[in-house]
Amino acid sequence: MATRAQPGLLRETVKAGAVRSTALFGSIALFVATLLMALALASYQPSDPSLNTASGAAAQNLVGLPGAWFADIALTLFGPAIALLLPVAPIVALRLWRAQPAGQWLRMLRNAAIGVALMATALSFVSSMSVLALPAGWGGLIGLSLSHVAAWALAFADNTLVSTWGMRAIGLVAMVAGIVIWAKSLEIALGDRQWRRRRVARIAYAAAVSDDDAEEIDDEPLTLDRKAVTPRAVAAPDPRPAPVIADRSLAPSAAKPRPKQAQLDLGQTYKLPPIDLLAPPPPTPKGAIDKAALERNARLLENVLDDFHVKGSIIEVRPGPVVTMYE
Repeated sequence: MATRAQPGLLRETVKAGAVRSTALFGSIALFVATLLMALALASYQPSDPSLNTASGAAAQNLVGLPGAWFADIALTLFGPAIALLLPVAPIVALRLWRAQPAGQWLRMLRNAAIGVALMATALSFVSSMSVLALPAGWGGLIGLSLSHVAAWALAFADNTLVSTWGMRAIGLVAMVAGIVIWAKSLEIALGDRQWRRRRVARIAYAAAVSDDDAEEIDDEPLTLDRKAVTPRAVAAPDPRPAPVIADRSLAPSAAKPRPKQAQLDLGQTYKLPPIDLLAPPPPTPKGAIDKAALERNARLLENVLDDFHVKGSIIEVRPGPVVTMYE
């Protein structure tokens, strides 16, 4: 049985090791990718060759040409607020490193992107022009588009004061809503802190329990519990009267007539010896009865009847030549 179960156990062990190794490699890859994206955004140069810049010069970005293209596209879409999307990858990587489920990381990324888009919209109300060499201003294309939609809707009021304060109010609401949505999308951070607190609490509790057990062992004397030995029951004599065993009466059998001895051809002068010279045969114990065996059989029969819940006692045994009767 053990040899048959061993391949299955080995298969499960290899499978678990492969899953764990994949999770570790995935977490390391996410950490490295986040670091490279952060370096690309931090070292962004508008003169680097990218989607919005046609240049034959070498890229000055720390991540090279791929970093220059990534930074240009990211800042074009969301503006500087794109940096708030980077924490999503390290959070998922940390969960994989701790052998925890990755969870709803797609929903987490989606909510974080919505929050960043709202914050980019609020930043686009500050300035929609190219600021600090940003390709699409503070809010990027998404922020500019949403802010232009809001300005277009407020233009129907045909009042400069309403349009001005309306855009300020929309920008403030968009900023607050974006921060709240982005923070809620990163609730996993709170879960990690709670996980760490629970882990520390479990370790402290285990240490306290072990200390208490050690103190109890030192204080209490060592005792050996022994089970009480019950004495064996003494066999008492059976109070029931012994059955009466009657002697078997045998009818005397008729003696067979002895055949007459034929006369031998010994001549007329020879005399046969008399039959009185032969000794009589010894008596055979043909009708002897073993009364002890019959009494044992009677007691055994009483025990068998008692097993079948038949109460009674045998008071007389009548042995016969073929059948023995028990009363």
